[in-house]
Amino acid sequence: MKRSTILTNLALLFLVSGCFAPLNSIYDNAKLLDKNEIRFNGNYSRYYGSTFSWAGGTSEGLVNLNDNLGLSIGYGFSEKFNFSFRYEHLNTKASFELFSEEYSLSNLNYFEVASKLNLKKDKMALGLPLGIYFNDGIFLWSFDPRLFVTFRNSNKFEVNVIPKTHLFISDGVSVIPGVSIGLGLSDNLDSWAVRPELGVDGNVYFGIGLNFNFKNKER
Repeated sequence: MKRSTILTNLALLFLVSGCFAPLNSIYDNAKLLDKNEIRFNGNYSRYYGSTFSWAGGTSEGLVNLNDNLGLSIGYGFSEKFNFSFRYEHLNTKASFELFSEEYSLSNLNYFEVASKLNLKKDKMALGLPLGIYFNDGIFLWSFDPRLFVTFRNSNKFEVNVIPKTHLFISDGVSVIPGVSIGLGLSDNLDSWAVRPELGVDGNVYFGIGLNFNFKNKER
């Protein structure tokens, strides 16, 4: 087995055993962008979980697993289909030794391409993101289908409930369900929004996002 494959499998083991937390944050809603509209988003997230000591065979309790900084950009191909790119830096504390070398996950990165499909205008949408965690020979693929459900009675406040499933792909597939709950706060949600959010998937996170929408008029 190649060293890169072993590293990836170990990273997957560390992920599912609670040594670092996978991405669970969204900072988005069910409303699709208009045609040619662009959205920029920045976010900060803090993740907590129970780590496990293999040597002692005991849980070490609830601890801060990683702090994430992220950026994303979305584009509206139409009111029924959007496309986006996302980058996230995971500041984790996990490390392991292999072949007498120390491997750290302290600079783990995540990149994602995603599509969002309209199911019920402004109220329900389906997200289909394909992502990869990478760092020093570790390449762990993930597929995170998610359902956006948005409750909005005005253009100043909304509630978003987003159930999802993490599928981590290595030699096999590991499945972890999760859910996020977020708010949208603004004087005009169609232009910009502050998005506090929390979620669970075995780990717990809370964070905040800020997004701006820009109309790009057709020529």
